[in-house]
Amino acid sequence: MSTRQKTISVVLFVVSVFVRPMYAQEQNKIVALVNDIPILEAKLIQALKPYQDEIAGSKTVELKIREKVLNQLIEEELVLQEAIAKNVTLAPGENEQIINLIRSRFKSEEEFNSALKMAGIDEAGFLKKVNEKLMQVKITDWAVKSRIQLSQESLDNFCKDYGIKVHAQHILVNTEKEAVDILQQALSGANFSQLAATYSLCPSKQMGGDLGFFGRGQMVTEFEEAAFAMNKEGELSSVVKTKFGYHLIRFIAKKEPTPEEINEIKQALINELYGWTYLVIGEGLDFEIKRNLEEKFIGKELKQGYLNWLSELKNKAKIVVSL
Repeated sequence: MSTRQKTISVVLFVVSVFVRPMYAQEQNKIVALVNDIPILEAKLIQALKPYQDEIAGSKTVELKIREKVLNQLIEEELVLQEAIAKNVTLAPGENEQIINLIRSRFKSEEEFNSALKMAGIDEAGFLKKVNEKLMQVKITDWAVKSRIQLSQESLDNFCKDYGIKVHAQHILVNTEKEAVDILQQALSGANFSQLAATYSLCPSKQMGGDLGFFGRGQMVTEFEEAAFAMNKEGELSSVVKTKFGYHLIRFIAKKEPTPEEINEIKQALINELYGWTYLVIGEGLDFEIKRNLEEKFIGKELKQGYLNWLSELKNKAKIVVSL
């Protein structure tokens, strides 16, 4: 080995000796203490990964997002500590069901394990993450829902309204200008079915834009709100923008739910309210617990109740931030 090669090797070795401990030290830096429980820089870095494009090249933006994400981690830790203090437990196999569901998103066990490795976590660590998430959901249910006053009348009215179905036609186009031009034609007396057959990008154009009857939760929010706000046969909506493009909606009819349909909705809602059923949504290893009916029924109350409860937890907690 030449003198130059030896010199380079020594330099690289020295850099490696110093850099690795420094990196480890940085990863183990405590960025916050929540009732004396530390949140490490490594956990914050992991939570910041979805924001890398936003923070690239801007120290100011990075600091703001770090502060925002750290606050979220502090709140999650507070909720988890409350769950532990209240002896929250999971149903047998509940965590395994969620892990198996997440595992099924991947084509193979190797792909699943590769995703875990990319996330810097092993299966035991992921199980711990799932357990903590479920405990946070359960304690939040217990703490927040107990503050909300529900009446049988409000539950019955919600289920009856939620069961209403709308019959409508629509036209989907790419630009607002196209939609406005077609709306003017429709308002001038042009046949809506023919306009749909000519201009619409939706497969329903083959039926003159007819969507048949649909209920709440079947269409994207903006479309649903516009369709259910109409009541007069032949009524036309203004231009409705969704992630799919620009829509025109022609109202045809509304249909009241049958007693059997109302009871089905009521049972589904009760199951969600008592935490017996929920949806697990997300992509890859990410997941979130959702209860769609519950959110539509008392979403505002749940949000405000959660904020009030979280504020109480923060007020009685000892929180030290070291950003």
